[in-house]
Amino acid sequence: MSVLEELPRPEIYEFTSQMRRYSVSIPSNIAEGSARASRRNFAHFITIARGSSAELQTQLILPLRLGYLSQEDYDGIESLCLSGAYAQQTLRINAC
Repeated sequence: MSVLEELPRPEIYEFTSQMRRYSVSIPSNIAEGSARASRRNFAHFITIARGSSAELQTQLILPLRLGYLSQEDYDGIESLCLSGAYAQQTLRINAC
């Protein structure tokens, strides 16, 4: 069972829809940026991906505070988000 499936029914659609959009947006922006002709464009799309990462992290805090997500599950997902944010920052630095 995924963490998202543990949310109460009324909240499932809202949280899962937004989390999935942000999760898809992150690698999509990195891919689009890497296909651009310049390093400056690539850096711009990495910045957009980092914004989506921040939005995803915010969407994780809300179910945690509302008691729909355990601290253990939150910590595991947050660790992945932070690793991804670090990788995005490294890509951005290398793109400049």
